[in-house]
Amino acid sequence: MCIRDRIYTLTLNPAVDYVVHIPELVSGTIMRGDCGAVYFGGKGINVSRVLSELDVKSVATGFLAGFTGRAIADDLKSCGIEGDFVFLDSGFTRINVKIRTGSETDINACGQNVPRDSVRELICRLERLGGGDVVIMSGSAPKSDAGDIYELAADVVSRRGAKIVADTDGQELLRLVRYSPVLIKPNADELGQMLGCRISGLSDAVEGGRRVLKMGARNVLVSLGGDGAVLLTERGEQIYEPAIKKAGRVDSVGAGDSMLAGFVAGYMKTKSPLSAMKFATAAGGAAAFCEGLPGKEEILGIICSMSD
Repeated sequence: MCIRDRIYTLTLNPAVDYVVHIPELVSGTIMRGDCGAVYFGGKGINVSRVLSELDVKSVATGFLAGFTGRAIADDLKSCGIEGDFVFLDSGFTRINVKIRTGSETDINACGQNVPRDSVRELICRLERLGGGDVVIMSGSAPKSDAGDIYELAADVVSRRGAKIVADTDGQELLRLVRYSPVLIKPNADELGQMLGCRISGLSDAVEGGRRVLKMGARNVLVSLGGDGAVLLTERGEQIYEPAIKKAGRVDSVGAGDSMLAGFVAGYMKTKSPLSAMKFATAAGGAAAFCEGLPGKEEILGIICSMSD
């Protein structure tokens, strides 16, 4: 795997996440939350944020709209993350509600329809990519009259000689493997969706990952939640890292995005898949034990503890 020039994160369906904590969820009543927090993101944007924490620069791109879109853009700018978004002429970037009662209940909005002209503008921007660039495609895709936006983007990225990293849903990943992504990162459920079978453990994940390599993906990183993660490489390597085990798990939101960012940052720093897996596991683990995304100190602290 080779990453030389610029990293772009492509978030087609960003979101403002409103997290509210309540003692219990009772339908049909008015409830007051104990506390709340707002996070500006979407999966690709989350990857950019964690990359920034690990001193890796990226350009965040995709679609934004309205007051919520402007809030996301302003927040990224304040964090020193470069943005190159296409702003839609109407509507607003979706708002998701995350309810925490000791368990996690998420209400994710679908996002608005993206018009053809806006898709065309995004594709024109991708035409500027170079052969050493990497585009990380993350998250769900909004509806559009232009068709499958990820496939349109993957086609131009591939033609420009840039590299694709993909972390979308299983069916979208299945369509993207024909563009020979340098890395895909499904979880067990998404890998099962790709292959039409149930992935129930490490051995299933390894077998499924090898099948996906034969389909065209060059490297496959399968996240297994509490069972860790496994990397299958184009060189035939199989690298397993167990999950971080400690008390005080807070939230799983952003754990997969943090894992992907950790892997990319770790590989850029070391050029070693083994070291990259340690970064990935540490970043994903750190995310599970904080609300929001993990910072540099939390991630590096876990990496140090893994080396002890």
